[in-house]
Amino acid sequence: MTLRTLIRRSLRYHWRSHLGVVIGAAIGGAALIGALVVGDSVKGSLRAKALERLGATRFALSAGDRLFRDRLAGELQAVALDRDSRPIRLAPVLLLPGTVATSDASARANQVSVIGVESSSWRALSGNDAFPNSLQNDEVLLNAGLRQQLGVSDGDVLLVRVA
Repeated sequence: MTLRTLIRRSLRYHWRSHLGVVIGAAIGGAALIGALVVGDSVKGSLRAKALERLGATRFALSAGDRLFRDRLAGELQAVALDRDSRPIRLAPVLLLPGTVATSDASARANQVSVIGVESSSWRALSGNDAFPNSLQNDEVLLNAGLRQQLGVSDGDVLLVRVA
């Protein structure tokens, strides 16, 4: 008996087992490829949503748990140029963790990002349609999720606490 004859007889005798292995490998491969395709789709959707939320933002400088000097934005503005050697608009923004509660303490939201923006920065940010043209000193802008969680409407009084 030659090696070729042995292989042929083995394949003929164990064909059901081999067929099961081939079908299992095909199903496993299809599931893996499907998961990779779905993962890429989700990654692309999340990236597009994040870029849409950023609006005209191109760079962000985060200090973590520390703060920058207030003059840093002006100093960077003097030297910041885009690829076409045009000045870049800079908007200093203060980002702090905090909590927001209604004035009667009936609802509260923890771990909120409180963003402080001065009027000159607000004008730079208001180029995005998501922002109103101006806010008064005692006004805040809430996203839809926080507004729904707190159950508030325009004119309600809120208590905002920051670290």
